[in-house]
Amino acid sequence: MKTIVTVPSVVEQSLGIAQVKSETRISRSELKGLFKIGSRWALVGSLLWDNGSSPRPRTVLRHMSQGFEFDAGGGRPSYLRFEPGDYIVLAERDGQPEITVKSKEGQMSAQYVPMEAERIVTLKCMDDSPAYDQRPRRVIVKEETAEKWIGWPEDWRKRGVVLEPVEWPKFAWKEV
Repeated sequence: MKTIVTVPSVVEQSLGIAQVKSETRISRSELKGLFKIGSRWALVGSLLWDNGSSPRPRTVLRHMSQGFEFDAGGGRPSYLRFEPGDYIVLAERDGQPEITVKSKEGQMSAQYVPMEAERIVTLKCMDDSPAYDQRPRRVIVKEETAEKWIGWPEDWRKRGVVLEPVEWPKFAWKEV
């Protein structure tokens, strides 16, 4: 590993738009340790699109010999492929890892940051009567209030369904 310290220019420092950060070159095998199958990352920069646009969520599907395959949502694949001479830089900004793939010329090819960790709860109907469906539901929680859980049934993601979040009122459902 090679550690590089990047110091922002005097103008960047005076404007407060950049901070000193340390960068460490990591190997592809070390990157596999970070890009675990099923982990969620946000693509925040790329040569192919405007870096000022919103982050694009990605889920790691598989490790390939020359890169990674991601799910870009809705079952669409997305790929990170390494070219000869590419290198990987791991930096830390505001306590979060930031992974940048750079070409041999030092130009950024792709940049990723971790997505917020998801909370998955298992909910079951509050009423144990056989008149109600008693199957437990796994729900990806987007938000939780004192009155309800707001999120998506986990199986919707597996089927590639993209819908608005559903409300699960706490008076009718219990966490198991």
